[in-house]
Amino acid sequence: MKARYLVGFLALILLAVFQCTVAENFSFGSVPIKPNFLLIAIIMYSFYNGYIKGAVCGLTAGIMQDLLTGMNFGLYTILGVLIGIGVGYLNKRFYRDNPIFIILSVFAGTFVYELITGIILNIKMLDFQTILFGVRFVILPEALYNLLIAIVIYGVLRLLRIISKGRFFADGRHRERTIEWRGF
Repeated sequence: MKARYLVGFLALILLAVFQCTVAENFSFGSVPIKPNFLLIAIIMYSFYNGYIKGAVCGLTAGIMQDLLTGMNFGLYTILGVLIGIGVGYLNKRFYRDNPIFIILSVFAGTFVYELITGIILNIKMLDFQTILFGVRFVILPEALYNLLIAIVIYGVLRLLRIISKGRFFADGRHRERTIEWRGF
């Protein structure tokens, strides 16, 4: 087993613990909206590493989330794999170093993830008003909240990437911009 997979697995465990403990304090408003750090990790990892590694990350994070929630076992696993595959296909279609695509994929991935979760968990009371309420007061605010957190996480990862000289992401790419000194 390579060390980076072990580090990634440990990072997912830390994110899961962080999500269950500290993220509860991040909620605001009358509807308890809190960030989904595991989902952000799935989306960002899939965007950089492709759909196969994204599916594995989604499977691992989904199992962790299923174990922590304790209800509807398998729902978050399936959704994590589907989001990992879906975002992973964007890997080759878009320029990976453009933060706009990464941030928009976090927004879209959160929206789809929460919409499917809301539909499945509320299938007995499903009507247009329930879906509209869920989208307006839960799904969109949570997608925006994840988007803001993804901006911060992207900035930190970008800084780590610059510090480690490009060894942070899977392919090790790093475009160093050199400035030539031409004198006065």
